[in-house]
Amino acid sequence: MGWEMEHTIVDLIYKRYFTPNGKVKVPNVMMVIFIVHHSLSCSMGMPMIIRYRTLRALHWMSFDLQLGGAMFEVAEYSKLLDIRRPNELRQFKICNFVLCVFMTWTRFIHWTYLSGSILLTFYRDENWMYLAAGIVPVLIFSLFVSTLYHIVSNQIQG
Repeated sequence: MGWEMEHTIVDLIYKRYFTPNGKVKVPNVMMVIFIVHHSLSCSMGMPMIIRYRTLRALHWMSFDLQLGGAMFEVAEYSKLLDIRRPNELRQFKICNFVLCVFMTWTRFIHWTYLSGSILLTFYRDENWMYLAAGIVPVLIFSLFVSTLYHIVSNQIQG
């Protein structure tokens, strides 16, 4: 959560409003994407830790989201490969297959299960404030990921 806040403040707000050509470096679309991207942890992170720190689904979700961010290093590595060489083409395919499987699992399958489990916990506890506050960023993040998936799949097919 601290990294998310730091990223929002330094990489978005500071670069946008306090550096030359800030609106070019961080256009409106990027601001919206990153605000949506960080909305879940910034709105629900601390309240969840205070009230539901022993909830297994919370720890799984944090693990999936943080490891997913780290997995982009694999994507960066794959950009360095020369796909004209058979060995590097094979590495490229392996890297992207692993990323595809990992992101599909953590961002769709496991995400749906975990967020549903957390929202169901709020419902069972009759914690209406958490349910109301949590359902919005869960739906926004789900829509965000679905939209990204749709864009990427269209680029692959096109």
